[in-house]
Amino acid sequence: MGGRWLSRMDRRPKAKELDVYTSRMDLKQATGMILTESAAHPDLLRVARSAYDDYAAGRTVHYTVLREMLYEASGKAVFGPIKRTYGEAAFEQMVLVLGREIDRQAPVPPRAHVR
Repeated sequence: MGGRWLSRMDRRPKAKELDVYTSRMDLKQATGMILTESAAHPDLLRVARSAYDDYAAGRTVHYTVLREMLYEASGKAVFGPIKRTYGEAAFEQMVLVLGREIDRQAPVPPRAHVR
């Protein structure tokens, strides 16, 4: 089992591969930022790896998965290390990219009819 885990961890994106400093961030890069800092948190690691692998394969990721990933990352204090590794601007762009995708996919609740 240890070898299998290590081989999966070798697939994690490295900070220099994410190119978050020079271009507009995409969903795969945003997910990769969380993935690189999630090794100490198995639940977050599972969600982030799944989302990253889906984006790498060209598949879409359901908004509930992205929402859970952001929730877990904030609850596990992963945002601090992300800010230190990538910088405040890259962190803000990551949250913005993921938030936009969640908003794009999430169903709009019906409005209450007010008289």
